[in-house]
Amino acid sequence: MQAASTRENSCPAGTNRRPSSSARSPRPWFECLPMILPEHATLVPGSQSCVPADCDELSRALSQAADAGTPIYPVGGGTNWGYGAPAGRAGIALSTARLNRLIDYPARDLTITVEAGMTMETLAQHLASQGQCLPVDVPYAGRATVGGVVAAGARGLRSHPAYHIRDYVLGLRAVDGRGTLFSAGGRVVKNAAGYNLCRVLIGSLGSLGVIVQVTLMVKPRPETMALAACTLGDPMAAKSVLDRLHQSGLYPAALILLAGPAWRQLPGLEAPSSSAFGRLVALCEGMSGEVVWMLDRLEHEWEAIGLKAETILREGAAQPAWQAMVNFRQPNDLDEQAVIVEAYLRPSDVATALCR
Repeated sequence: MQAASTRENSCPAGTNRRPSSSARSPRPWFECLPMILPEHATLVPGSQSCVPADCDELSRALSQAADAGTPIYPVGGGTNWGYGAPAGRAGIALSTARLNRLIDYPARDLTITVEAGMTMETLAQHLASQGQCLPVDVPYAGRATVGGVVAAGARGLRSHPAYHIRDYVLGLRAVDGRGTLFSAGGRVVKNAAGYNLCRVLIGSLGSLGVIVQVTLMVKPRPETMALAACTLGDPMAAKSVLDRLHQSGLYPAALILLAGPAWRQLPGLEAPSSSAFGRLVALCEGMSGEVVWMLDRLEHEWEAIGLKAETILREGAAQPAWQAMVNFRQPNDLDEQAVIVEAYLRPSDVATALCR
């Protein structure tokens, strides 16, 4: 099938007309879909957009594309398009934007089932209405979709290993490259024997199938949150404070070392001096009393090595600064020459790695 160029706010010829039954070579059905998200097609130069309204249409699109030998590029919110290998040739940008329904939400069971095109922001709103949350930090949650986050294997900034999306996926439904719908996992929290097919699809970037529905395990929403920050004069100060906190057994929800000019300005936080090596930010969340206790312990541990908590932001004041740190992980907003590197290091090696 020959790929057609996508024009802004336009559709392929014949989009608004019913194909004639007498046509000798009718156009594939997906060329006649309204292209409600033309910007997605620009992610793959020369590609078409396909925006199925339901799972059946998506299955037919994949089946027909397979028969024609046309590449399919699944697209959610487009926020993770910078990950993985670039597209090799023009094909069809298959958007899940219209697959955005809430399927089931038994809040007492701490589970929720949604279609893959629902944005993370909308998901958070549904959960907040019942005092619950999904503790996975996602850049630009208003655009990022649930299916895209699962396909990209998103990992947030929080320190504990359980803050990875894979630890909250109970089940999913997906369509393979031949248009066949299949399921993995279920809708209840339980231990299951057998091969965990969900783990294979999480982080596969859509290469094994297009995710159309996800069931997630959720958690009660923390009562409050706070950010504490201190300035570090040199790499050895960073090493000392990280070692101290590791030995203390104090585990904030997130502990982030910020170094470099990109971090000079954060909402609510004063810029460190130009001679400073960086800044350490700790996220504390939980019950009010628990957060107060944790902030006191942090100040005590920092003062023991000559540091001071210069800024403490609570609840509403902490959210903008936290969101700015989360959104920085969005590669599409960086310079074309910029590279994001994710490394897993011991606390004692972090400062050394940043100096290289």
